[in-house]
Amino acid sequence: HKHRPPQGGVDQSTPSLLDRLSDASDSMSGQIQHPGGDFKGTVQFEPLGTVLTRILHEVLNSAADVRWELRRMTLQVLPLLTVASLWHDTALLEQLWSRWLPAEGPPAFVAALSIREALLRTLEYSEFASAAPPGALARGCADRVAALSRRLAAFLPRTLPSIGSLIDRQRASLRSCALGVELAVIVQCRYGGIAAEWQQDHVSKVTQFFTHIFSLAHDPSFAP
Repeated sequence: HKHRPPQGGVDQSTPSLLDRLSDASDSMSGQIQHPGGDFKGTVQFEPLGTVLTRILHEVLNSAADVRWELRRMTLQVLPLLTVASLWHDTALLEQLWSRWLPAEGPPAFVAALSIREALLRTLEYSEFASAAPPGALARGCADRVAALSRRLAAFLPRTLPSIGSLIDRQRASLRSCALGVELAVIVQCRYGGIAAEWQQDHVSKVTQFFTHIFSLAHDPSFAP
């Protein structure tokens, strides 16, 4: 569900939630002395970007785990973690996407899942911001959404070859292949100008994927 601002708009002089979170992240790095109680010593606060990166690596480890429950948790945590990382520092996601997406196995799957979430959420934010009446958004919100959209659009060309490679992996990993198909449809439908050079390749591979699925569905020797 999309969250709507309250009637009457937002006080533009009030710092936005994004501003306050960013300021809190900057100020919490370092050491804080515990004032008393049973625990005595210092608490070491790491920068938020460091914490998010560590959690993303833990999500990757869970995606590769043999235990089904950990793999299921990956699907639950990664979308929310991607959104949090987008608003804090898109660069840390771009670094991981650049390393993981061209790889084989779980890294490519996790990167593709994260990129899909980033694209869908950014498109949603952009549509909401453009449709909002004057004064309905917090100060700086529309500008941040526009900057985020431009940032992802600039990064997308680096993902296009790997999207086609994901679709080619239908025999090695059907879930990665299906995710590649979804990414190809998103970028070709919503970022056509950026992805035009890869349109023929993506359309061909998406068609091959559905042809393969159709053949499996009508193969009497195939046991689901």
